[in-house]
Order: sequence, then C-alpha cells, then structure tokens
Amino acid sequence: SNETDSETGLHFDEVRVLPVYRHMFDEKRGNQASYDDRLKLCHLAFDHIPNVVVSDEERQCFDWVASNNGVTTAKAKAKMRVGTADLLDMLIERNESTQYTLALGADTFMNLTEWKWKRAKDILNILDGRLFVFRRLQTQIRDDDDITTQRLKTVSLEMKG
Repeated sequence: SNETDSETGLHFDEVRVLPVYRHMFDEKRGNQASYDDRLKLCHLAFDHIPNVVVSDEERQCFDWVASNNGVTTAKAKAKMRVGTADLLDMLIERNESTQYTLALGADTFMNLTEWKWKRAKDILNILDGRLFVFRRLQTQIRDDDDITTQRLKTVSLEMKG
C-alpha cells in the first residue's frame, strides 16, 4: 500500500530484496546455498507481497563494476571485491531521483559501523543516514538493544564530526 506505517512513520514506494551474490568476507563464502537457489527462495517468500520486488541487481552490480574497471577474465572477476557502496553507486547511476534506505540486522549494522565493510562511511553518506535496523531475536535481547542503541548514537556523532 502507499500508506505510511502508523507504528514507524515510514513510507516506502517499493521494497527490494537483494540476496547477496558473493559475500565480501571470505570466511562467509561457501557457507551459503547457491546464489540461484537463494534468489528462488526469495521469490517464494516475497513475490506475493505487494510493492516487494526480488531483484538480481547485486549480481548485475558485479558485471557493472567489472565493465567500469576493464575486468574481463573470469579469474580477475573472481578476485573482485564488490560491496554495498558499489551497488548503491550503480543504483543511483540508473535512477538518480530514488532515495534508498538500507535495511539490515543489528549484528550487520554493528559490522558496518565498526567500519568492517568496504567503503562503510561512503555507504552512510550515500544513504544520508537512511538505515532501518532490525533487532534480532536473541536470549539477551535487552543487552543487544542497549549496545545497538548506543552504537546508533556514536555513529551519528562520528558522521557529524
């Protein structure tokens, strides 16, 4: 629907679901189902929901980065590190008028704001702070909430300074 959510005050014209094409962190690669299988699972989970689109734009981004950098061989492509900032660059190049918001889990948010991601500060600047952080269900959720809330405040100050 085009209504604003009464609980959060947020409105999104469209939600895009983009499964990770190739994980940036080597230790997480190989621990996942194939990209095509994960893409199919996303379609099964989300295709029936209005205004939710499952997209292979993350896979497209690898080709876009390769093309922009003159990378043509399979061996060179396998070594490429393509991250969220690259994806945002591609999406914005395709449609400059769209404002993107990144939705991620609290654990992933912590990695992003501990600057473990490629071009982490660029991501926050590109998004102009538009992040939607989901808290994970855990046994010690109270402590995790406190840590996440504190990190949100710290990052906000770091980005301003």
